[in-house]
Amino acid sequence: MAFGDLFTALQTGVVEGYEVNPESTWSNGTYEAIKYGAKSNHIFAGSVLFISQNAYDRLNDEQKKVLEEAAANAVVYNNQVAQESEAEYEKKLVEAGLTINSLDEGEQEKFAAAVQPLYEKYYDMVGGKEYVDQVSSMEY
Repeated sequence: MAFGDLFTALQTGVVEGYEVNPESTWSNGTYEAIKYGAKSNHIFAGSVLFISQNAYDRLNDEQKKVLEEAAANAVVYNNQVAQESEAEYEKKLVEAGLTINSLDEGEQEKFAAAVQPLYEKYYDMVGGKEYVDQVSSMEY
């Protein structure tokens, strides 16, 4: 289904639920067609800094150091802004009448355990077990 059809599909009951962040729920107005949301914390949508190998190789060691420090600082800042934005939009949604429920203690771990076989099945498609383990161990 096209995302543009989601609002009507929610209103008519063709779709009973969907997955999106609070900001999108607010900006696309779908909160007007739903009563409840669940905060599951199962997705982290980070930003990526790209630089070509050629451009990176042209930097001297000092420039590389400055770039890498700036990138590390940007990660911290991006995470802070994302958390603040999410809280702001959750507040707007609640004020507009949406009930947002959080998972009970231990529920997120149950979701993680349930999808573990999928990680193993698709290791090769996403860069291998080492890569998945590296991403899974990241703190954000």
